[in-house]
Amino acid sequence: MLSNITRPCIVIYAKLQQSAEFIAEFKRANSALVTAYEKAKKKHQSRLKKVEAQMMAMVERHDTQVRMLKQRIALLEENQIRPIHNETSL
Repeated sequence: MLSNITRPCIVIYAKLQQSAEFIAEFKRANSALVTAYEKAKKKHQSRLKKVEAQMMAMVERHDTQVRMLKQRIALLEENQIRPIHNETSL
């Protein structure tokens, strides 16, 4: 009679033990996934900041080029309007 009661208890204990092992394994896997996610997120943010900095540098260069070209256009237009006198009048 004792063996009839003991056998189900052993089976239940084994299943509980197995469940506890599965839970521990899932926790380890979850922890590894969280760590990998955080690392990837940090890497992505770093790349994003780098791209943003490059973009701002490009905008600044573009603004400088536009300003210089406008100055050059204004200078060329000014020289076209003013007649150039290289000859001396007598």
